[in-house]
Amino acid sequence: MNPSPEIFDRLFKPGEDDIEWIRARIEKHLNACKRYLNMHPSKVEKALDEANDASSLAVAEGMVKIDRKIKFYRAECHRRLEEWREAGKLYEECVVDARDEKYLAGMRRLCRDKLSGPRNDSRLRHKEGCGNLRQMSRSHNDKVEV
Repeated sequence: MNPSPEIFDRLFKPGEDDIEWIRARIEKHLNACKRYLNMHPSKVEKALDEANDASSLAVAEGMVKIDRKIKFYRAECHRRLEEWREAGKLYEECVVDARDEKYLAGMRRLCRDKLSGPRNDSRLRHKEGCGNLRQMSRSHNDKVEV
């Protein structure tokens, strides 16, 4: 006699205690990630390791909604490592609260700008070696009356 297929579903379906344990582990990794991000820049690799561990756990447990939030942490790590392509990809895939959407849009734009390279807009150039805006504007005009 073979067991019914539903037995397997019931046996391996995580219970509420299991889910709480998984969430606590994910939160532990994300808190460590935040701590490392607030430390010296040399700790960003460790922060990324923690975020990746949290993501792996969420994906393994089928917690897709949580993983989309974890992608923000991973994106922040890649941005600080100046890995613009990966950061941009993760910023596009992550989910944040509506109040943080403006920040997220700015980070997406920053990554795109970094990947596209420097702009060739003459309005954005400044005179080499001149840190004084007044002096710079005078160099463009022959006479300046004071």
